[in-house]
Amino acid sequence: MAFAVIAVIIVSVALAANPTEAKNIGKAILYHEDYAIQHFVYAVFYGDIESPKTGNTAVIYPTFTMTAYQEQGFYNHYRDTCTVTDCLTVNIPATPTPKTAYTASLSAKVILERLGYTILTDVDVDKNPGILRQYDTIILLHNEYVTPTMFEAIAAHNNVIYLYPNALMSEVKPDYMANTLTLVSDFRLEGMPNNAFDFDIEVEFRQYEFDRLCLDWEFHRVDNGYHLNCYPEFHILFSSDIIGTAIDIANYRLP
Repeated sequence: MAFAVIAVIIVSVALAANPTEAKNIGKAILYHEDYAIQHFVYAVFYGDIESPKTGNTAVIYPTFTMTAYQEQGFYNHYRDTCTVTDCLTVNIPATPTPKTAYTASLSAKVILERLGYTILTDVDVDKNPGILRQYDTIILLHNEYVTPTMFEAIAAHNNVIYLYPNALMSEVKPDYMANTLTLVSDFRLEGMPNNAFDFDIEVEFRQYEFDRLCLDWEFHRVDNGYHLNCYPEFHILFSSDIIGTAIDIANYRLP
């Protein structure tokens, strides 16, 4: 727990001295391999949160999005900074790095797991899409990169909580034998559609990806659930209000 307090001091000093370097230092500390800050935050802010109803809700952890954001991955291709043979087919890592943990919404994953929610991965859903029918509610994190199989299963579910913008935006194809992921469709590729699945909900809420403060957050009703209007990865480290509201939606199926 002391690590979490010291971390805040280190990041503050670094930010004052060198804002660019502070961003890298901050990620390294925030997503330290033992996730001390997330567990500290859970103990401070989430101890009184109501537990999920048994079997009611599952969270989908964005393994494929974590993969997409890795070094010498898709974003190096978008930015024309790829220095390897192919940045559009990349290995699927077992765990996130500090660089990919933020985009993989790892803080939400750790907190929701501590609260007792079932955590599925993209791979689980892609291999067995019918598994989603076992749950009354599905919580999506930053599941930006998905397969057609995943998209169809999630879009067909009637109670999805979209906790992060960009969910269900781009199409990927995994090769489980080779343990690789290939980008198939993304609006940043020439000639590709704005959304790989023609999914209007994602397009409508994409703008909120850059609202990192969540000062005016709220859940909006959409065709098959609710969508948050900000990117809550930092906010949930200082307040339980967004997660608490998501849990109320999941537990009580709010209209």
